[in-house]
Amino acid sequence: MHDGGTLGERLASVRKRRGLTQRELATVSGMSVSLIRKIEQDDYGQVRLATARKLAQALGVTTSALVTEPDTPVAEPESTQRWEPVRLALEGVHGDVPQEEPTLESLGRSFGDALPLLLVSKFDAVGAILPGLLRDADALVAFSTDGVQSDAKTLRSQIRQVTGSLMLHNWQFETADRAFALAMEDASDPLRAMSVVVNDAGD
Repeated sequence: MHDGGTLGERLASVRKRRGLTQRELATVSGMSVSLIRKIEQDDYGQVRLATARKLAQALGVTTSALVTEPDTPVAEPESTQRWEPVRLALEGVHGDVPQEEPTLESLGRSFGDALPLLLVSKFDAVGAILPGLLRDADALVAFSTDGVQSDAKTLRSQIRQVTGSLMLHNWQFETADRAFALAMEDASDPLRAMSVVVNDAGD
């Protein structure tokens, strides 16, 4: 699905097709009515990707359906291929699996080492680390039980959020949407899941 025109025109079109008023969309997305009104009237200026993502999620469409327009930067084919290992790992397609099983502590330390790299925009370094983190997170959730599994899912949720943020920064909207959706599935606290690493990383 892709509507022509400006972001505001696309947002209004999708909202109306969903049968929502501006106030109802504001409630669902957690944004103000005035903000949505300004965006639809193209009076808001540049809209952050995080804002577009929240609106897209509330409307049940992809972020790219709202933000993509002729002069919007789009991913080149080689850029998409560049992030393919991350996308595959996000979907649980892993290559060689180490014999040593990951622990919550070791995975947490590795994740802690990777997060600062994202915050200073070292995207290639984060992209090289993420497939292993996603692989180990999947393994940890799979073989853990009880409280440990709950903690493992929380950590995997945070890793998936970082994956989504990295993909947003590199215009991989579909993969970003997928990563954020998977992060929400793992999160025990949906409100916390919407805010943690992604918003800290900025857009």
